[in-house]
Amino acid sequence: MQAQGFLKFSLPNQTEWHEGILSSQGPESEQRFWMKPFGGQAMGFSFKESESIQIQPISEPFQPGFESSKSEYVHLVSQAIESCAHGMKKVVCSRTKFVSANPENWKTWLVQLRAKFPKAFVYFAHIPGHGHWIGATPEVLIQKERNQMSTMALAGTKWGDEPFEQKEFDEQQLVTDTILDDLDLGSGHAGLRYERSFGEIRHLCTDIVFDSARPIHEIAEALHPTPAVCGMPKQDARAFLARFEGYDRSLYTGYLLIDGMAESSAAFVNLRCARIFQNGLRFYIGGGINKDSNPENEWEETERKLQVMMNAIQLHD
Repeated sequence: MQAQGFLKFSLPNQTEWHEGILSSQGPESEQRFWMKPFGGQAMGFSFKESESIQIQPISEPFQPGFESSKSEYVHLVSQAIESCAHGMKKVVCSRTKFVSANPENWKTWLVQLRAKFPKAFVYFAHIPGHGHWIGATPEVLIQKERNQMSTMALAGTKWGDEPFEQKEFDEQQLVTDTILDDLDLGSGHAGLRYERSFGEIRHLCTDIVFDSARPIHEIAEALHPTPAVCGMPKQDARAFLARFEGYDRSLYTGYLLIDGMAESSAAFVNLRCARIFQNGLRFYIGGGINKDSNPENEWEETERKLQVMMNAIQLHD
């Protein structure tokens, strides 16, 4: 039986919205949207735009079980720091937080996210088998214009005027080096490091540009998961998360790939996102951990990232 979903999105630095039906069957040539979970296979859909779609009320019940207390998350981070002190360079630890809300406000939330984060990829989607999701992600996994590709190494987090410290510079450089190694570039170019803002949050970023005739989804598969959402070495970080993180990330830190829209193609890492249930949203938040991390500070970072999203759509815990 053909599975259908729905997608509405707005590309970075644009105000135009695209919306339409996602269909899991049809010619491969019509697959213009891919959604990849953090730990699963990418799902390809045809995307047919339409503005006359009736969206059914979101009726999926919330099932508790993923939410971590402060002590549990601090313990996870402490385990990660210990692992990083004995060989692993970085691991990204995450958690979830459920907040009560009326799910039928998703259209208002989209408008608020677009206004608050003009440089983000903003979307609402119903993905068959994975439920309803909403997000505003600042991170491009891969972008293609003709045969020119570009990606970004995004890592390190500060707020307001807080200065970046050596921990953040080292973390971001590791992400840059790992991406260059994964791509095995012979003629790629990594630009100068700069600061990239997402509301009150600031990250360190390096743009990487290279030429390739390979399909964009193949490049996305080679890059994902990046050190910015998993860790490094990748195999060690994956093993740590499978053993200690304690929950299925589902679509969080996977990617969304739009192929052939607005004369280009792009994949975005699914960050700053939430899954929508019948009575609220489950937010997903995390941060990169290395041997110099402080567990209390890392908890506070996730709290502040959560508040940035909640404030954007005017929710209160």
